[in-house]
Amino acid sequence: MHLTYRWLVLLPLLIFSCASMSKTTQVVNETNRRNAGSGLWEFENSSADSLWWNALQQAALPWLGTPYLWGGEGPDSVDCSAFVRAVFYKVNGDSLPRRAAWQYLQGFPVPMDCLRPGDLVFFGRPAIGVEHVGIYWGGGWFINATVSRGVAFSRLDESFWKERILGARRRYRL
Repeated sequence: MHLTYRWLVLLPLLIFSCASMSKTTQVVNETNRRNAGSGLWEFENSSADSLWWNALQQAALPWLGTPYLWGGEGPDSVDCSAFVRAVFYKVNGDSLPRRAAWQYLQGFPVPMDCLRPGDLVFFGRPAIGVEHVGIYWGGGWFINATVSRGVAFSRLDESFWKERILGARRRYRL
């Protein structure tokens, strides 16, 4: 009952507005900076979410460079949905479904201009549906398990991803 009431109060706020957030720079080690690209570590984040964000970083960053394998669940190889599932489980015990298409049915939709770090971003083709999932990192970046580079950072505005974006969902606590 309490959870339902919470969502009834919060859902209109999330759907109709994007909260303004202060600019924050996260400090990470130089190896991760080099692997990721410039500008990746500057993102918008609110202080209320900082503990969750730190936990997300600690859960996701060790996966960088892990090779992609369809059906892989780690630790030596992983696919996109297993990567997202493992990160969210480590952060807060969130048990996401195993497939990206099923993960797309979880949480609630977020407009692309209202993305926050930790939102799930989904890709595919309209005729086929959801084929890929990643975790939005901020500043146009997301982390995902790619076929060509393993777990790596990508940009939403890269033509490959831009042409395939299907939407975003928010799963984490507010």
